[in-house]
Amino acid sequence: MSLSDRERRILAEIEQDLRWQDRDFACRIDALNAKPARRRRCPVTRREMAFILVIVVAMTLLSAVVFVAAGRPRTTPAPRPTREVVTTSPQVTHP
Repeated sequence: MSLSDRERRILAEIEQDLRWQDRDFACRIDALNAKPARRRRCPVTRREMAFILVIVVAMTLLSAVVFVAAGRPRTTPAPRPTREVVTTSPQVTHP
């Protein structure tokens, strides 16, 4: 959305008044506008990057171990051989 002619004129008047009233401020603004925009870097040190890398590798290994352990079939102990107990009951004869 662009500014109307009236709004542009008002802004130009405000800028002119500021430049006339405060020369130092106007010089600083001109200097800021003249500089190309500088891209800011994230201030991360090599030590912090190494720490992050170690954490990522550790978490990856931990998740791999959990994944492999969860995929293994559970082993149940082999059933013990049972002894067969043969009981003989006395033979009863009926007359």
